Amino acid sequence: MPWILENINIIIDSIIGLVVLGLFSFLSNKIIKPIYYYSATLIYFIIAVFLLFFKLYLSLIIVTFLFLVIIIVICLLFQNDIRRFQNKLHAKILVGAKSDEDASYDDLFESLERAVLQLSESQTGAIIVIERKANLDDYSQDSLTINCPVSAPILTTIFYNGTALHDGAVIIRGNTILRAHTFLPSSDKGLSGHYGARHRAAIGISEVTDAF
Repeated sequence: MPWILENINIIIDSIIGLVVLGLFSFLSNKIIKPIYYYSATLIYFIIAVFLLFFKLYLSLIIVTFLFLVIIIVICLLFQNDIRRFQNKLHAKILVGAKSDEDASYDDLFESLERAVLQLSESQTGAIIVIERKANLDDYSQDSLTINCPVSAPILTTIFYNGTALHDGAVIIRGNTILRAHTFLPSSDKGLSGHYGARHRAAIGISEVTDAF
């Protein structure tokens, strides 16, 4: 116990240092080029060892704080890239993408992201259903077969208010827009607040299938 109290500064600085290096390690694989990561890590390590050797604990805290600020700035500057990576990762997990299909699923979710952003900017309502393990054929018998690759222009065109297909949902199977103008089962749950037909349909299909 006395040893811990005497070296509490070193312990705290080491923990903070590990956090800094961990963040750099994460960002290096996703955002920062490896050369920048290794350079920054090496610089921080050299400075930390030097300051610890001369017991300049306050200086080490300041340096560590500056590195944390740099990481925060990087996150702010590249927040769109980080968000895009997170969306792809979460969506892959939700649809059970296989590792050998990563490239095609990257294209799928990039197209979905572009479409959703455009629909949001134009305040256009839409419901996009991604089939997982449960087959959705029973819920789309009266819909229109599209059977074309997923793309942002097609999705935004389908949900444009002037088209005959904008009502109902789009069903995606794999990387293909399978059907459009699909009317899904509506949820019977008592919902507080204002919910439209699309909200209830989205809840309804999630109650009876594993669709995303």
